[in-house]
This record gives sequence, C-alpha cells and structure tokens, in this order.
Amino acid sequence: MGAPKRVRSDPTDDWQPLRLRVRFPEQEAYELLRPIVLFGQTAGERAQPTGVSERTLHRKADRFDDDRHDGRRVAMAKGTGSGNPRGLVPETQAMWDEKAEFWDERMGEGNAFQRVLIGPASERLLAIRPNELILDVACGNGVFARRLAQSGAQVVATDFSARFLELARARTTEHADRIEYRLVDATNEDELLALGERRFDAAVCNQALMDMPVIEPLLRALTRLLTPAGRFVFAVPHPAFNSLGCRWGIESEVRDGRLVETRHVKVVDYLHVPPGKGPGMPDEPTPHWYFHRPLSALLGACFAAGFVLDGLEEPAFGPGDVGNAPAHSWLTYHDIPPVLVARARPPG
Repeated sequence: MGAPKRVRSDPTDDWQPLRLRVRFPEQEAYELLRPIVLFGQTAGERAQPTGVSERTLHRKADRFDDDRHDGRRVAMAKGTGSGNPRGLVPETQAMWDEKAEFWDERMGEGNAFQRVLIGPASERLLAIRPNELILDVACGNGVFARRLAQSGAQVVATDFSARFLELARARTTEHADRIEYRLVDATNEDELLALGERRFDAAVCNQALMDMPVIEPLLRALTRLLTPAGRFVFAVPHPAFNSLGCRWGIESEVRDGRLVETRHVKVVDYLHVPPGKGPGMPDEPTPHWYFHRPLSALLGACFAAGFVLDGLEEPAFGPGDVGNAPAHSWLTYHDIPPVLVARARPPG
C-alpha cells in the first residue's frame, strides 16, 4: 500500500489553520516554536495568536535549545543521530534503580568522599542556619539530607529513583520529621517547579550533575525555587582531574638514595570528552552514564541561568586518610583534588 496522497495547499503561518494540518504531536510542538527558534519572534508575540502562555513558550523554547546544543555529544555516545539528550534519562533511571541497594550498602552514612571531602566542604559553603529549608537534589540514599537535618535544617530531598527513596526512608530513623522525600526528575523543569517557587533558603546537589544529560532545566528552576537571598551548592568530580578523559598512574624514582613513588593524573582529553559509561564504585553491578562538562561549560551554564559564583573549594585527601586504601585509590593522592565544590547565588 502506498503512502496517502498529500493534498496541496497554500503555505501559512496562521496558527489556527496550521493546527488543523499537522498530523503528529511532534509536528504541532515544532510548529508552535518554529517562529521563535528560527526567526527570532519573542515568546510574547507568539503567545497572542496561539493562546499559549508566554512563560510556557519561554520554557519550551529553552528546552528546544538545550536539546539542540547537547544533541551532538549524546548522539556520539549513543551511536545514533537522535540528538535528544533526554532520551538517556529513562535508561539512566533504570540503571540507578537496579543498583540502588548496592550503593546504599556501600555508602551507608557516608564513604570517605562524603565524610572527608564533600560533606564538610558543602556544609561550609551552605552555612546552614537553624530551621532553614534546604532542597537536596538527587539525594540518593539520603546521606547528606540526614546530615543536614542533624544540623537543624528542614529538608526536601528528591531523587528520580524510587528505589533509592525507599532505601533513604528506611535509613532515616532520626530527625524523620525534618526530611520529606520526593520523587522528582532533576532534568524536568516542571516537576522541579512543582516543589514551590521562592520556597527554599538553599539547594544542594552533591555528585549528581555529571549523571544528568542536561543541567539547564535544573539551573533555570533553581533561580525560581530559591529565595532572593538563597544559595546553591554543588559538588562534582573535578572536571580537570577526575573524568573519563583522565588516566591515573604511579611512577617510581630514586630520590636522595631512596626509591620514591609519585602519583600523577594524565589528562588526555578535557574540552570534548563525549558521554560514556563508567563505575562510580568498585565492583558495582552496572556502570552508568557520565556527562563531562569542562569548567567553561559547567560554570557557563550557571552564569547563563543568572547565577553568580561566590564560593569554591577543591578538597583533597591527606596522608592521614590513606588507611588500607588500594594503591590507585584517590585516598593516596594528596595534592590533586578529586572533587570541586562550588556555591552560586541566584539573580537578586
């Protein structure tokens, strides 16, 4: 059977007749945005003939741009030409649901990264005051949410893994009245905004931005979720020293008549590291996607959303942290920071 015959008609940009001609929801969505993304029409101008609110059009156009800009990198990783980074969200979600119990068992109330590096640095930059309301984005098993509650904060802790949230609730035996766990996809701006605009005194996202195909929806939402005097603190693997573009090694040399070992990080790629899968912990059952962003892209996304950076730490392990760590563990690297922790302020 051949394709249905197309009926010739005069081209039009008039929205109401155009809606009657489109065959698929994807066509309608694109025609709605086409004058904005191709010809520079403002969202306010497009809102008048379509009846769609200006705010909704702004959000949809921004989302279209996110997909277009990030599409090439994700298509490389997927080996397809889909160009839709959000297409990886369901796969990523399934991976974390599958290995949530493994991570919960290994993480417990904090591994060395959480206890020594990320937790203390995040607390210093957050500077929590009693009874402040904090949004914990991508909370995992709730380890930092419980730490915040113990310090006197009220916490809304979110994650897109239902299984992780079950485990987080089971671990929350103290200060349970101070933590509310919510199922929220941090790449979905609408789900985030449903938490309540201008509601939060601060937000934190520890070791999760690198797991997200897109971060622009989260950053845009945070500018509306935070109070004018709020702050956003995030921790990520250090983009310069801890990514899929790095290699770690140990060299031996004779120094002052003694054999000395020197640890180093070799950076083989930095500006254009394509997404790829890797383990977050030794022996974990399923590797997950990593989305590397150099500092210019990571901080540039914050600046584009209106944030101003006003705090930065690069914590590293010290000689007293080594213990029985394997030779290539980050605990044995004492002058190279494996994480970066930053604080950003929303537009005032």
